[in-house]
Amino acid sequence: MFRKLGVLGVCAAIVACSGDPNQVILSCNAAQPPTVALGVGNYVSLDQTCATFPANASTTDSAEYLVVAQSAGGKPGAAAGYELRASSLLTASVVGPPMSAARTARPGGALAAQFDHYLRDLARSPAVVPPGERLDARAAVSAVQQVVTPPVVGGYRVFKHVCANLGCTTWDTVTAVVKAMSGHVAIYVDTLRPGDLSQADLDSLAQIFDQHVYAIDTATFGHEPDIDNNGVVIALLSGIINSLSPSATCFTSGYVAGFFFSPDLDIQVSSLYDNGEIMYGLVADTSTPPRYNSCNHPIASVKRLLPPTFLHELEHMISYTQHVRVRRPAPAEDIWLDEALANYAEELGARSYLAEGDTNAFNRYVLDNLNDAYEYLEAPQDHYLIAPDDQNLPSNGAGWLFVRYLMDQIGDTLARKLVNTALTGTSNISTQSAVPFETLVQGWALANWASDLPLPGFTPRPELRYKSWQFRQAFAALKARDTTGRYPVPFPFVPLVMAGAQVSVAGTLRAGSGQYVRVMQAPSAPTFTLVFTGPGSVPLPTTINPRLVVLRLR
Repeated sequence: MFRKLGVLGVCAAIVACSGDPNQVILSCNAAQPPTVALGVGNYVSLDQTCATFPANASTTDSAEYLVVAQSAGGKPGAAAGYELRASSLLTASVVGPPMSAARTARPGGALAAQFDHYLRDLARSPAVVPPGERLDARAAVSAVQQVVTPPVVGGYRVFKHVCANLGCTTWDTVTAVVKAMSGHVAIYVDTLRPGDLSQADLDSLAQIFDQHVYAIDTATFGHEPDIDNNGVVIALLSGIINSLSPSATCFTSGYVAGFFFSPDLDIQVSSLYDNGEIMYGLVADTSTPPRYNSCNHPIASVKRLLPPTFLHELEHMISYTQHVRVRRPAPAEDIWLDEALANYAEELGARSYLAEGDTNAFNRYVLDNLNDAYEYLEAPQDHYLIAPDDQNLPSNGAGWLFVRYLMDQIGDTLARKLVNTALTGTSNISTQSAVPFETLVQGWALANWASDLPLPGFTPRPELRYKSWQFRQAFAALKARDTTGRYPVPFPFVPLVMAGAQVSVAGTLRAGSGQYVRVMQAPSAPTFTLVFTGPGSVPLPTTINPRLVVLRLR
Protein backbone atom coordinates (compact mmCIF):
# COMPACT_ATOMS: atom_id res chain seq x y z
CA MET A 1 0.00 0.00 0.00
CA PHE A 2 2.85 2.36 0.78
CA ARG A 3 6.19 2.86 -0.95
CA LYS A 4 9.34 4.57 0.23
CA LEU A 5 9.69 7.84 -1.65
CA GLY A 6 12.95 9.16 -0.29
CA VAL A 7 13.28 12.64 1.16
CA LEU A 8 11.04 15.11 -0.61
CA GLY A 9 12.02 18.75 -0.96
CA VAL A 10 10.57 20.80 1.87
CA CYS A 11 10.96 24.52 2.48
CA ALA A 12 9.70 26.02 5.71
CA ALA A 13 9.37 29.60 4.51
CA ILE A 14 5.87 31.09 4.59
CA VAL A 15 5.08 34.54 3.23
CA ALA A 16 1.99 36.67 3.24
CA CYS A 17 -0.08 37.13 0.13
CA SER A 18 -0.01 40.69 -1.11
CA GLY A 19 -1.53 42.66 -3.93
CA ASP A 20 0.28 42.68 -7.26
CA PRO A 21 0.24 45.86 -9.33
CA ASN A 22 0.89 43.77 -12.43
CA GLN A 23 -2.23 41.67 -11.89
CA VAL A 24 -4.93 43.85 -13.44
CA ILE A 25 -8.46 43.13 -14.57
CA LEU A 26 -9.02 43.96 -18.22
CA SER A 27 -12.36 44.38 -19.92
CA CYS A 28 -12.97 43.30 -23.48
CA ASN A 29 -14.13 45.47 -26.33
CA ALA A 30 -14.57 43.30 -29.42
CA ALA A 31 -13.76 46.23 -31.69
CA GLN A 32 -10.65 47.16 -29.71
CA PRO A 33 -9.50 44.16 -27.65
CA PRO A 34 -7.23 44.99 -24.71
CA THR A 35 -3.56 44.35 -25.37
CA VAL A 36 -1.69 41.96 -23.09
CA ALA A 37 1.71 43.64 -22.77
CA LEU A 38 3.65 41.74 -20.09
CA GLY A 39 7.22 41.41 -18.97
CA VAL A 40 8.50 37.91 -18.26
CA GLY A 41 7.15 36.70 -14.92
CA ASN A 42 4.13 39.02 -14.84
CA TYR A 43 0.51 38.10 -15.39
CA VAL A 44 -2.94 39.54 -16.01
CA SER A 45 -6.50 38.41 -15.39
CA LEU A 46 -9.13 39.20 -17.99
CA ASP A 47 -12.71 39.26 -16.81
CA GLN A 48 -14.37 39.06 -20.22
CA THR A 49 -13.87 37.52 -23.61
CA CYS A 50 -10.92 38.65 -25.70
CA ALA A 51 -7.34 39.91 -25.63
CA THR A 52 -4.71 40.85 -28.19
CA PHE A 53 -1.10 39.79 -27.82
CA PRO A 54 1.49 42.13 -29.36
CA ALA A 55 3.80 41.06 -32.15
CA ASN A 56 7.02 39.38 -31.10
CA ALA A 57 9.68 42.03 -31.69
CA SER A 58 12.55 39.54 -31.40
CA THR A 59 13.94 38.05 -34.58
CA THR A 60 15.66 35.20 -32.70
CA ASP A 61 13.65 34.29 -29.59
CA SER A 62 10.15 32.88 -29.21
CA ALA A 63 7.68 34.43 -26.81
CA GLU A 64 5.68 32.10 -24.59
CA TYR A 65 2.58 32.60 -22.45
CA LEU A 66 0.73 30.29 -20.11
CA VAL A 67 -2.97 30.90 -20.73
CA VAL A 68 -5.56 29.49 -18.31
CA ALA A 69 -9.22 29.46 -19.27
CA GLN A 70 -10.54 29.23 -15.72
CA SER A 71 -13.64 29.19 -13.60
CA ALA A 72 -12.56 31.38 -10.68
CA GLY A 73 -15.55 30.52 -8.48
CA GLY A 74 -19.08 29.23 -8.49
CA LYS A 75 -21.14 26.87 -6.38
CA PRO A 76 -19.85 23.33 -5.79
CA GLY A 77 -20.24 21.38 -9.01
CA ALA A 78 -20.93 24.43 -11.21
CA ALA A 79 -19.86 23.92 -14.82
CA ALA A 80 -20.28 25.46 -18.27
CA GLY A 81 -19.11 24.81 -21.81
CA TYR A 82 -16.48 27.12 -23.27
CA GLU A 83 -14.39 27.86 -26.35
CA LEU A 84 -10.92 29.41 -26.44
CA ARG A 85 -9.75 30.24 -29.94
CA ALA A 86 -7.78 32.63 -32.04
CA SER A 87 -10.04 35.31 -33.51
CA SER A 88 -9.15 34.18 -37.04
CA LEU A 89 -10.91 30.86 -36.36
CA LEU A 90 -14.70 30.70 -36.50
CA THR A 91 -15.07 27.98 -33.88
CA ALA A 92 -12.92 25.95 -31.56
CA SER A 93 -12.30 22.56 -33.15
CA VAL A 94 -9.66 21.00 -30.93
CA VAL A 95 -10.85 19.55 -27.67
CA GLY A 96 -8.41 19.18 -24.79
CA PRO A 97 -6.99 15.81 -23.75
CA PRO A 98 -9.59 13.19 -22.74
CA MET A 99 -10.28 12.61 -19.07
CA SER A 100 -7.48 10.54 -17.61
CA ALA A 101 -8.38 7.01 -16.59
CA ALA A 102 -8.45 6.58 -12.83
CA ARG A 103 -5.69 4.31 -11.57
CA THR A 104 -6.01 1.96 -8.64
CA ALA A 105 -7.63 3.87 -5.80
CA ARG A 106 -5.88 4.34 -2.48
CA PRO A 107 -6.60 1.85 0.32
CA GLY A 108 -10.04 3.33 1.00
CA GLY A 109 -11.16 2.99 -2.62
CA ALA A 110 -14.51 3.77 -4.19
CA LEU A 111 -16.55 2.04 -1.48
CA ALA A 112 -14.93 4.10 1.27
CA ALA A 113 -15.39 7.29 -0.77
CA GLN A 114 -19.11 6.60 -1.13
CA PHE A 115 -19.45 5.91 2.58
CA ASP A 116 -17.51 9.04 3.47
CA HIS A 117 -19.77 11.06 1.17
CA TYR A 118 -22.81 9.61 2.94
CA LEU A 119 -21.36 10.63 6.30
CA ARG A 120 -20.52 14.19 5.14
CA ASP A 121 -24.03 14.57 3.72
CA LEU A 122 -25.43 13.28 7.00
CA ALA A 123 -23.57 16.06 8.82
CA ARG A 124 -25.35 18.59 6.61
CA SER A 125 -28.82 17.12 7.13
CA PRO A 126 -31.45 17.55 9.84
CA ALA A 127 -31.16 15.39 12.94
CA VAL A 128 -31.89 11.72 12.26
CA VAL A 129 -33.53 9.75 15.06
CA PRO A 130 -32.33 6.14 15.21
CA PRO A 131 -34.87 3.33 14.87
CA GLY A 132 -36.70 2.54 18.09
CA GLU A 133 -35.98 5.93 19.63
CA ARG A 134 -38.08 9.08 19.82
CA LEU A 135 -36.92 12.67 19.95
CA ASP A 136 -38.29 15.04 22.56
CA ALA A 137 -37.13 18.20 24.28
CA ARG A 138 -35.14 16.20 26.80
CA ALA A 139 -33.05 14.55 24.10
CA ALA A 140 -30.88 17.61 23.53
CA VAL A 141 -27.57 17.51 25.38
CA SER A 142 -27.23 19.83 28.35
CA ALA A 143 -24.79 22.69 27.91
CA VAL A 144 -23.87 22.56 31.62
CA GLN A 145 -20.27 21.41 32.09
CA GLN A 146 -20.03 18.31 34.25
CA VAL A 147 -17.09 16.93 36.21
CA VAL A 148 -14.60 15.33 33.83
CA THR A 149 -14.21 11.62 34.59
CA PRO A 150 -11.54 9.97 32.42
CA PRO A 151 -11.93 6.29 31.55
CA VAL A 152 -9.51 3.78 33.03
CA VAL A 153 -7.69 0.92 31.35
CA GLY A 154 -9.83 -2.18 31.82
CA GLY A 155 -13.05 -0.19 32.06
CA TYR A 156 -16.04 -1.09 29.88
CA ARG A 157 -18.49 0.97 27.86
CA VAL A 158 -21.47 -0.02 25.74
CA PHE A 159 -21.79 1.64 22.33
CA LYS A 160 -25.37 1.15 21.26
CA HIS A 161 -25.41 2.47 17.68
CA VAL A 162 -22.41 1.34 15.63
CA CYS A 163 -23.08 1.38 11.88
CA ALA A 164 -23.39 -2.18 10.62
CA ASN A 165 -23.89 -1.36 6.94
CA LEU A 166 -22.85 1.41 4.55
CA GLY A 167 -26.21 3.18 4.81
CA CYS A 168 -26.25 3.00 8.63
CA THR A 169 -29.73 1.51 8.41
CA THR A 170 -28.74 -1.41 10.64
CA TRP A 171 -26.83 -1.15 13.89
CA ASP A 172 -24.85 -3.30 16.26
CA THR A 173 -24.39 -2.84 19.97
CA VAL A 174 -20.74 -3.09 20.96
CA THR A 175 -19.39 -3.73 24.42
CA ALA A 176 -15.79 -2.50 24.42
CA VAL A 177 -12.98 -2.36 26.94
CA VAL A 178 -10.34 0.33 27.33
CA LYS A 179 -7.12 -1.34 26.24
CA ALA A 180 -4.80 1.66 26.06
CA MET A 181 -4.70 5.34 27.00
CA SER A 182 -2.33 8.18 26.30
CA GLY A 183 -3.01 11.84 27.06
CA HIS A 184 -6.29 12.80 25.42
CA VAL A 185 -6.93 9.49 23.63
CA ALA A 186 -8.47 6.24 24.83
CA ILE A 187 -8.52 3.10 22.67
CA TYR A 188 -11.55 0.90 23.20
CA VAL A 189 -11.57 -2.58 21.64
CA ASP A 190 -14.70 -4.59 20.87
CA THR A 191 -14.81 -7.54 23.27
CA LEU A 192 -16.50 -9.82 20.70
CA ARG A 193 -14.61 -8.67 17.58
CA PRO A 194 -11.21 -7.55 18.94
CA GLY A 195 -8.90 -8.37 16.04
CA ASP A 196 -5.24 -9.31 16.28
CA LEU A 197 -3.44 -6.22 17.56
CA SER A 198 -1.34 -7.02 20.63
CA GLN A 199 -1.26 -4.96 23.79
CA ALA A 200 2.09 -3.54 22.68
CA ASP A 201 0.54 -2.58 19.32
CA LEU A 202 -2.35 -0.81 21.05
CA ASP A 203 -0.05 1.02 23.48
CA SER A 204 2.04 2.22 20.55
CA LEU A 205 -1.06 3.36 18.64
CA ALA A 206 -2.34 5.25 21.70
CA GLN A 207 0.89 7.21 21.88
CA ILE A 208 0.81 7.93 18.15
CA PHE A 209 -2.85 8.99 18.31
CA ASP A 210 -2.06 11.38 21.14
CA GLN A 211 1.19 12.88 19.82
CA HIS A 212 0.77 12.74 16.05
CA VAL A 213 -3.01 12.92 15.69
CA TYR A 214 -4.77 14.66 18.59
CA ALA A 215 -1.98 17.16 19.28
CA ILE A 216 -1.64 18.09 15.61
CA ASP A 217 -5.35 18.45 14.83
CA THR A 218 -6.33 20.36 17.96
CA ALA A 219 -3.38 22.74 17.68
CA THR A 220 -4.29 23.41 14.06
CA PHE A 221 -8.09 23.44 14.00
CA GLY A 222 -9.40 23.75 17.56
CA HIS A 223 -11.06 21.32 19.93
CA GLU A 224 -13.81 18.76 20.22
CA PRO A 225 -16.62 19.53 22.72
CA ASP A 226 -16.14 16.64 25.22
CA ILE A 227 -19.88 16.12 25.59
CA ASP A 228 -19.38 12.85 27.47
CA ASN A 229 -17.16 14.62 30.04
CA ASN A 230 -14.36 12.07 29.92
CA GLY A 231 -11.52 14.33 28.75
CA VAL A 232 -10.58 12.07 25.85
CA VAL A 233 -11.34 11.26 22.25
CA ILE A 234 -12.33 7.63 21.85
CA ALA A 235 -10.89 5.37 19.18
CA LEU A 236 -13.28 2.40 19.00
CA LEU A 237 -11.72 -0.54 17.12
CA SER A 238 -14.14 -3.24 16.05
CA GLY A 239 -14.46 -5.99 13.49
CA ILE A 240 -17.83 -4.44 12.60
CA ILE A 241 -15.87 -1.76 10.71
CA ASN A 242 -14.10 -4.50 8.75
CA SER A 243 -17.43 -6.08 7.82
CA LEU A 244 -18.62 -2.85 6.19
CA SER A 245 -16.40 -3.90 3.26
CA PRO A 246 -17.41 -7.43 2.13
CA SER A 247 -14.69 -9.82 1.04
CA ALA A 248 -16.28 -10.10 -2.43
CA THR A 249 -15.56 -6.43 -3.16
CA CYS A 250 -12.80 -5.54 -0.70
CA PHE A 251 -10.00 -5.90 -3.26
CA THR A 252 -11.92 -4.36 -6.16
CA SER A 253 -13.85 -1.50 -4.55
CA GLY A 254 -11.70 -0.90 -1.49
CA TYR A 255 -12.60 -0.85 2.18
CA VAL A 256 -13.55 1.43 5.03
CA ALA A 257 -10.62 2.03 7.36
CA GLY A 258 -12.40 4.33 9.79
CA PHE A 259 -14.85 7.19 10.16
CA PHE A 260 -16.45 9.85 12.36
CA PHE A 261 -20.24 9.68 12.78
CA SER A 262 -21.76 13.15 13.25
CA PRO A 263 -25.00 12.09 15.07
CA ASP A 264 -22.77 11.14 18.02
CA LEU A 265 -22.23 14.92 18.44
CA ASP A 266 -25.48 16.31 17.06
CA ILE A 267 -26.86 18.47 19.86
CA GLN A 268 -30.42 17.32 19.08
CA VAL A 269 -29.90 13.56 18.94
CA SER A 270 -26.46 12.67 20.33
CA SER A 271 -27.95 11.29 23.55
CA LEU A 272 -29.92 8.83 21.40
CA TYR A 273 -26.70 7.66 19.74
CA ASP A 274 -23.39 7.27 21.58
CA ASN A 275 -23.04 10.83 22.86
CA GLY A 276 -19.31 11.31 22.61
CA GLU A 277 -16.25 12.13 20.56
CA ILE A 278 -15.74 8.78 18.86
CA MET A 279 -13.67 7.70 15.88
CA TYR A 280 -14.37 4.23 14.56
CA GLY A 281 -11.62 2.04 13.12
CA LEU A 282 -11.09 -1.43 11.73
CA VAL A 283 -9.04 -4.13 13.41
CA ALA A 284 -6.24 -6.36 12.21
CA ASP A 285 -7.56 -9.65 10.85
CA THR A 286 -4.95 -12.25 9.93
CA SER A 287 -7.25 -15.31 9.94
CA THR A 288 -7.83 -17.51 6.91
CA PRO A 289 -10.57 -17.05 5.92
CA PRO A 290 -10.97 -13.61 7.50
CA ARG A 291 -13.20 -13.84 10.55
CA TYR A 292 -14.99 -10.52 9.97
CA ASN A 293 -16.42 -11.16 6.48
CA SER A 294 -13.94 -8.83 4.81
CA CYS A 295 -10.45 -9.12 3.36
CA ASN A 296 -7.38 -9.79 5.47
CA HIS A 297 -5.84 -6.80 7.20
CA PRO A 298 -2.29 -7.52 8.37
CA ILE A 299 -1.17 -6.09 11.69
CA ALA A 300 1.55 -3.90 10.19
CA SER A 301 -0.88 -2.53 7.61
CA VAL A 302 -3.49 -1.57 10.22
CA LYS A 303 -0.85 0.10 12.38
CA ARG A 304 0.23 2.20 9.40
CA LEU A 305 -3.28 2.96 8.20
CA LEU A 306 -5.14 4.01 11.36
CA PRO A 307 -3.12 7.13 12.37
CA PRO A 308 -3.54 9.06 9.07
CA THR A 309 -7.17 7.90 8.92
CA PHE A 310 -7.82 9.35 12.36
CA LEU A 311 -5.94 12.56 11.50
CA HIS A 312 -8.43 12.94 8.65
CA GLU A 313 -11.52 12.02 10.66
CA LEU A 314 -10.62 14.11 13.71
CA GLU A 315 -10.50 17.20 11.48
CA HIS A 316 -14.04 16.34 10.34
CA MET A 317 -15.09 15.98 13.99
CA ILE A 318 -13.59 19.35 14.99
CA SER A 319 -15.02 21.09 11.93
CA TYR A 320 -18.48 19.69 12.65
CA THR A 321 -18.18 20.73 16.30
CA GLN A 322 -17.14 24.30 15.53
CA HIS A 323 -19.50 24.91 12.60
CA VAL A 324 -22.64 23.09 13.69
CA ARG A 325 -22.55 22.49 17.42
CA VAL A 326 -20.81 25.62 18.71
CA ARG A 327 -22.38 28.01 16.20
CA ARG A 328 -25.73 26.34 15.64
CA PRO A 329 -27.77 26.64 13.53
CA ALA A 330 -24.82 27.28 11.19
CA PRO A 331 -24.31 24.68 8.44
CA ALA A 332 -21.44 22.21 8.21
CA GLU A 333 -18.53 23.19 6.00
CA ASP A 334 -18.82 22.60 2.24
CA ILE A 335 -17.75 19.06 1.47
CA TRP A 336 -14.89 20.05 -0.85
CA LEU A 337 -13.27 22.38 1.70
CA ASP A 338 -13.89 20.07 4.65
CA GLU A 339 -12.22 17.24 2.72
CA ALA A 340 -9.32 19.48 1.68
CA LEU A 341 -8.67 20.50 5.29
CA ALA A 342 -8.86 16.87 6.43
CA ASN A 343 -6.26 15.94 3.80
CA TYR A 344 -4.14 18.87 4.95
CA ALA A 345 -4.34 17.38 8.46
CA GLU A 346 -2.77 14.20 7.11
CA GLU A 347 0.09 16.24 5.70
CA LEU A 348 0.62 17.99 9.03
CA GLY A 349 0.81 14.62 10.74
CA ALA A 350 3.46 13.65 8.20
CA ARG A 351 5.44 16.80 8.94
CA SER A 352 5.39 16.03 12.66
CA TYR A 353 7.40 12.91 11.80
CA LEU A 354 9.69 14.84 9.49
CA ALA A 355 10.55 17.15 12.39
CA GLU A 356 11.70 14.03 14.25
CA GLY A 357 13.80 12.85 11.30
CA ASP A 358 11.47 9.97 10.37
CA THR A 359 11.27 10.39 6.59
CA ASN A 360 9.72 6.97 6.05
CA ALA A 361 6.67 7.87 8.18
CA PHE A 362 6.50 11.27 6.48
CA ASN A 363 6.41 9.63 3.06
CA ARG A 364 3.74 7.11 4.09
CA TYR A 365 1.46 9.81 5.48
CA VAL A 366 1.67 12.12 2.45
CA LEU A 367 1.50 9.45 -0.25
CA ASP A 368 -2.29 9.50 -0.62
CA ASN A 369 -2.31 13.27 -1.06
CA LEU A 370 0.50 13.09 -3.61
CA ASN A 371 -1.34 10.34 -5.51
CA ASP A 372 -4.51 12.44 -5.71
CA ALA A 373 -2.60 15.59 -6.65
CA TYR A 374 -0.75 13.69 -9.38
CA GLU A 375 -4.03 12.54 -10.88
CA TYR A 376 -5.50 16.05 -10.74
CA LEU A 377 -2.50 17.61 -12.45
CA GLU A 378 -2.64 15.03 -15.23
CA ALA A 379 -5.89 16.62 -16.42
CA PRO A 380 -6.99 19.63 -14.34
CA GLN A 381 -9.59 20.54 -16.96
CA ASP A 382 -11.43 17.29 -16.21
CA HIS A 383 -11.86 17.83 -12.47
CA TYR A 384 -13.21 20.34 -10.00
CA LEU A 385 -11.58 22.30 -7.24
CA ILE A 386 -15.00 23.36 -5.88
CA ALA A 387 -16.35 19.85 -6.13
CA PRO A 388 -19.95 18.79 -5.37
CA ASP A 389 -18.76 15.77 -3.37
CA ASP A 390 -15.62 14.01 -2.16
CA GLN A 391 -15.86 10.89 -4.32
CA ASN A 392 -13.46 12.02 -7.05
CA LEU A 393 -9.90 11.53 -5.84
CA PRO A 394 -8.31 13.92 -8.38
CA SER A 395 -10.70 16.66 -7.23
CA ASN A 396 -9.68 15.84 -3.65
CA GLY A 397 -6.10 16.27 -4.83
CA ALA A 398 -7.00 19.72 -6.16
CA GLY A 399 -8.49 20.61 -2.77
CA TRP A 400 -5.35 19.57 -0.90
CA LEU A 401 -3.12 21.49 -3.32
CA PHE A 402 -5.28 24.59 -2.94
CA VAL A 403 -5.34 24.48 0.87
CA ARG A 404 -1.59 23.84 0.90
CA TYR A 405 -1.15 26.91 -1.33
CA LEU A 406 -3.40 28.99 0.96
CA MET A 407 -1.37 28.10 4.04
CA ASP A 408 1.87 28.91 2.23
CA GLN A 409 0.56 32.28 1.09
CA ILE A 410 -1.53 33.45 4.05
CA GLY A 411 0.01 31.55 6.95
CA ASP A 412 -0.86 28.31 8.71
CA THR A 413 -3.06 30.06 11.30
CA LEU A 414 -5.64 30.34 8.50
CA ALA A 415 -6.65 26.71 9.07
CA ARG A 416 -8.05 27.44 12.53
CA LYS A 417 -9.91 30.49 11.24
CA LEU A 418 -11.53 28.43 8.47
CA VAL A 419 -12.81 25.88 10.99
CA ASN A 420 -13.86 28.19 13.84
CA THR A 421 -16.58 30.08 12.00
CA ALA A 422 -20.15 29.85 10.77
CA LEU A 423 -19.02 30.68 7.23
CA THR A 424 -18.50 28.01 4.59
CA GLY A 425 -16.87 27.49 1.21
CA THR A 426 -15.46 30.27 -0.91
CA SER A 427 -16.94 33.04 1.25
CA ASN A 428 -15.23 31.50 4.27
CA ILE A 429 -11.90 31.55 2.46
CA SER A 430 -12.29 35.14 1.24
CA THR A 431 -13.32 36.40 4.67
CA GLN A 432 -10.69 34.61 6.74
CA SER A 433 -7.83 35.35 4.34
CA ALA A 434 -8.95 38.94 3.59
CA VAL A 435 -8.18 38.21 -0.09
CA PRO A 436 -10.86 37.76 -2.78
CA PHE A 437 -11.34 34.10 -3.63
CA GLU A 438 -10.86 34.72 -7.35
CA THR A 439 -7.45 36.30 -6.64
CA LEU A 440 -6.37 33.29 -4.60
CA VAL A 441 -7.64 30.68 -7.04
CA GLN A 442 -6.01 32.43 -10.01
CA GLY A 443 -2.66 32.57 -8.22
CA TRP A 444 -3.01 28.90 -7.29
CA ALA A 445 -3.83 27.91 -10.87
CA LEU A 446 -0.65 29.56 -12.11
CA ALA A 447 1.43 28.21 -9.21
CA ASN A 448 0.58 24.65 -10.21
CA TRP A 449 2.74 25.16 -13.32
CA ALA A 450 5.05 28.03 -12.44
CA SER A 451 6.03 27.40 -8.81
CA ASP A 452 9.31 25.55 -9.42
CA LEU A 453 9.45 25.82 -13.21
CA PRO A 454 13.08 25.32 -14.35
CA LEU A 455 12.95 27.87 -17.16
CA PRO A 456 16.00 30.13 -17.73
CA GLY A 457 15.15 33.78 -17.29
CA PHE A 458 11.86 33.07 -15.52
CA THR A 459 11.36 33.62 -11.79
CA PRO A 460 7.82 33.14 -10.44
CA ARG A 461 6.42 35.95 -8.34
CA PRO A 462 5.93 35.11 -4.62
CA GLU A 463 2.17 34.63 -5.01
CA LEU A 464 2.78 32.05 -7.75
CA ARG A 465 4.76 29.68 -5.55
CA TYR A 466 4.25 26.85 -3.15
CA LYS A 467 6.59 27.52 -0.24
CA SER A 468 6.42 24.09 1.43
CA TRP A 469 6.85 21.83 -1.60
CA GLN A 470 8.87 21.51 -4.74
CA PHE A 471 6.38 19.35 -6.57
CA ARG A 472 8.51 18.67 -9.62
CA GLN A 473 11.07 17.05 -7.33
CA ALA A 474 8.42 15.25 -5.27
CA PHE A 475 6.70 13.70 -8.28
CA ALA A 476 10.03 12.82 -9.88
CA ALA A 477 10.85 10.91 -6.65
CA LEU A 478 7.59 8.98 -7.04
CA LYS A 479 8.42 8.18 -10.66
CA ALA A 480 11.97 7.09 -9.83
CA ARG A 481 10.73 4.52 -7.30
CA ASP A 482 7.71 3.34 -9.26
CA THR A 483 7.73 -0.24 -10.55
CA THR A 484 4.01 -0.47 -11.37
CA GLY A 485 3.49 2.22 -14.01
CA ARG A 486 1.33 4.27 -11.66
CA TYR A 487 3.41 7.38 -12.33
CA PRO A 488 4.14 7.37 -16.07
CA VAL A 489 5.98 10.72 -16.16
CA PRO A 490 8.14 12.62 -13.65
CA PHE A 491 5.78 15.61 -13.65
CA PRO A 492 2.14 14.93 -14.55
CA PHE A 493 1.15 18.45 -15.57
CA VAL A 494 1.55 18.77 -19.35
CA PRO A 495 -0.45 21.70 -20.80
CA LEU A 496 -1.46 21.83 -24.43
CA VAL A 497 1.06 23.65 -26.66
CA MET A 498 -0.21 25.78 -29.57
CA ALA A 499 0.91 28.70 -31.70
CA GLY A 500 -1.01 31.87 -30.86
CA ALA A 501 -2.82 32.15 -34.18
CA GLN A 502 -3.81 28.47 -34.01
CA VAL A 503 -5.24 28.25 -30.47
CA SER A 504 -8.45 26.24 -30.66
CA VAL A 505 -9.76 24.49 -27.56
CA ALA A 506 -13.26 23.60 -26.40
CA GLY A 507 -14.55 21.79 -23.37
CA THR A 508 -16.17 22.27 -19.98
CA LEU A 509 -15.09 24.68 -17.28
CA ARG A 510 -15.50 23.15 -13.82
CA ALA A 511 -15.76 25.30 -10.71
CA GLY A 512 -12.33 26.45 -9.59
CA SER A 513 -10.43 24.59 -12.28
CA GLY A 514 -9.59 25.24 -15.92
CA GLN A 515 -7.84 24.46 -19.20
CA TYR A 516 -4.15 25.30 -19.60
CA VAL A 517 -2.48 26.18 -22.91
CA ARG A 518 1.14 27.12 -23.49
CA VAL A 519 0.82 29.68 -26.26
CA MET A 520 3.94 30.02 -28.43
CA GLN A 521 4.81 33.01 -30.59
CA ALA A 522 7.68 32.49 -33.00
CA PRO A 523 10.36 35.14 -33.65
CA SER A 524 8.88 38.09 -35.58
CA ALA A 525 5.39 36.54 -35.36
CA PRO A 526 2.59 39.09 -35.74
CA THR A 527 -0.12 40.15 -33.32
CA PHE A 528 -2.85 37.63 -32.51
CA THR A 529 -6.11 37.82 -30.59
CA LEU A 530 -7.70 35.15 -28.37
CA VAL A 531 -11.46 34.92 -27.84
CA PHE A 532 -12.89 33.21 -24.75
CA THR A 533 -16.64 32.48 -24.90
CA GLY A 534 -19.30 29.88 -24.40
CA PRO A 535 -20.02 27.39 -27.21
CA GLY A 536 -20.96 29.11 -30.45
CA SER A 537 -19.64 32.46 -29.16
CA VAL A 538 -22.43 32.90 -26.61
CA PRO A 539 -21.41 34.71 -23.41
CA LEU A 540 -20.00 32.61 -20.59
CA PRO A 541 -22.27 32.47 -17.52
CA THR A 542 -21.19 34.70 -14.66
CA THR A 543 -22.14 31.94 -12.20
CA ILE A 544 -18.79 30.26 -12.80
CA ASN A 545 -16.82 33.54 -12.63
CA PRO A 546 -14.93 32.97 -15.90
CA ARG A 547 -11.44 34.40 -16.17
CA LEU A 548 -8.72 34.28 -18.80
CA VAL A 549 -5.45 34.34 -16.87
CA VAL A 550 -2.21 34.98 -18.78
CA LEU A 551 1.34 34.54 -17.45
CA ARG A 552 4.37 35.56 -19.54
CA LEU A 553 6.94 32.77 -19.36
CA ARG A 554 9.55 34.04 -21.85
